[in-house]
Amino acid sequence: MKDLLLTNAIWASNFAVIRVETAQLVITNEELFPQLFALAIDSTNENHNKACWILEIVLHKRLPLIIDYLPEFCSTLSVFTNDGATRAIAKVCIFISRHLSLTATQERQITESCFDWLITANKKVATKVYAARALYELGKSIKWIYPELQQILIEDYPKHSAAYKAAAREILKKIK
Repeated sequence: MKDLLLTNAIWASNFAVIRVETAQLVITNEELFPQLFALAIDSTNENHNKACWILEIVLHKRLPLIIDYLPEFCSTLSVFTNDGATRAIAKVCIFISRHLSLTATQERQITESCFDWLITANKKVATKVYAARALYELGKSIKWIYPELQQILIEDYPKHSAAYKAAAREILKKIK
């Protein structure tokens, strides 16, 4: 029954309201997390972006749910192309980078994906900002990240919106 509820919520037309309710359903019924995770990383499913939005909310409140799935999560980062999905996944990368211990491989996979999202011309600003914030967190332990991040933020600064510029100024200030 709960699997059916999760599936129905993802397909619902009034998704903005239902995603919070569905996230709460997963939080209170953690056995639903594998289903949500599988749908979120299945980029061939037309609704995987909605699952990513729910995943972001769930992991914001219950980050430890991702621990057993970190290897698969990190290895699938490069398959995310949908703007909504990438934005949510980039935000999850911030949570992970701030609060979890990662292997060298996982750090490399998140770092590569975040740099890719940051330098890709047609990526939305929110994705770029979240990627930059995740890189800032990773740079606390991986020293080569800050010089690279700093260079990209400075070079791209004039090309972007006020929101990007504000985030870039904040990150650049923290780096110095």
